[in-house]
Amino acid sequence: MIADIAIHKPEPYFPVQPLPQFNRTINVNRTIKGLEAGKPILITTFYSNGLTLLSALQKHLKKTMPSETFQEQRKFRAVYQKLSNLIYIEVKAHALAVKKAPTMFS
Repeated sequence: MIADIAIHKPEPYFPVQPLPQFNRTINVNRTIKGLEAGKPILITTFYSNGLTLLSALQKHLKKTMPSETFQEQRKFRAVYQKLSNLIYIEVKAHALAVKKAPTMFS
């Protein structure tokens, strides 16, 4: 028997106020503190800025959270997912609106 597949299709996010923007000139640690406070951030300029922020977030969580037991690893993944879901990239005409972003048809 084939199990039903649940697709996660996020709803578009339309902020009331403009989101603070992140690029390489912004302090990463300050941005991570903002994410931990529940404040979303918008990635601008280059796609790699988002990758840089995600990498720094993962390193920060590895330093601050234990991940030896299975339960600790699950908690780590839950916190990482919660914080990474606060990182946004603008979409225009069905494409990411940052430079050097992967495209669906290349």
